[in-house]
Amino acid sequence: MMKFASFSANENQSRLINAAISGTVFLNSDDLASSAGQSLARLCLTNARINEVARSGATFRPVEGNTGTNATDVFIRQDGSTWYLAVFNYSSAVANKTLNLARLGISGTYTAWDLWSGSISSVSSATWNVTLGSRQAKLFRLGSGITSATGPTNQPLVIGSSTTLTTIASGTPPFTYTWIKNGALLPGLDENSITLNPVNQSDAGTYSVIVAGANGSVTNSAVLTVTNPPILTGQINNGTLMLSWPADHIGWQLQSQIGTLSTNWISVAGSMNTNRWIPLISSTTEAEFFRLVYP
Repeated sequence: MMKFASFSANENQSRLINAAISGTVFLNSDDLASSAGQSLARLCLTNARINEVARSGATFRPVEGNTGTNATDVFIRQDGSTWYLAVFNYSSAVANKTLNLARLGISGTYTAWDLWSGSISSVSSATWNVTLGSRQAKLFRLGSGITSATGPTNQPLVIGSSTTLTTIASGTPPFTYTWIKNGALLPGLDENSITLNPVNQSDAGTYSVIVAGANGSVTNSAVLTVTNPPILTGQINNGTLMLSWPADHIGWQLQSQIGTLSTNWISVAGSMNTNRWIPLISSTTEAEFFRLVYP
């Protein structure tokens, strides 16, 4: 939970990076009805590089675990061949921190990408010097080699649902992302993911993303298919309830719950292999609810 109003630019940068590396919920608590709150939100919450780290939901670990009464100031996360490093300066004075790469668990030569400013530097020796202003933090992405990417993946979806198409880049930064649908450019979409909410029939198609890095580019594609939700019908015959749904929706799962309608749905075993089901209903049951879900 971040609050940017009444703090310096360096402090706000630190607050943003602190939230991004925590791996939990990423929220702003400023008054967005005010012009000041809106301005700070645009400044701090629209950095695609920082948002990509936050969106991963992965928590960084502290490099040092025994700092006495002082807060640890270096945090790290590895994602395949990519490293992320966050460095904090909690004091009001400028700090020059010398990082021991062996202590970080990093070896080799990397290109370091400052995810706030976008600046690029090289990391190749046994130590790495990072300069921080008063109460400032920096978040770096370290990578090397040719550009590669994982995702997005094919997805079957139902009208009215939501989905996020994501690609994860590796290699030498910096990276840019260009999204294309059915061969046509999707303007304004330049982050590593796109969200469709709610999904409409017109959203069906082939989505491609061109990931360009400092050492080449790669294009990945995924097919998004969209179907209408099935209609679940019930008919009582001689005291027996027959539930049915369209045959072209076999693979959907029947769920039920007894009593008061809540979120506690129970999946009916075997229902994914058919489009008809006769549930066992007790005469003493006050109410029973049924629904179909796509697994």
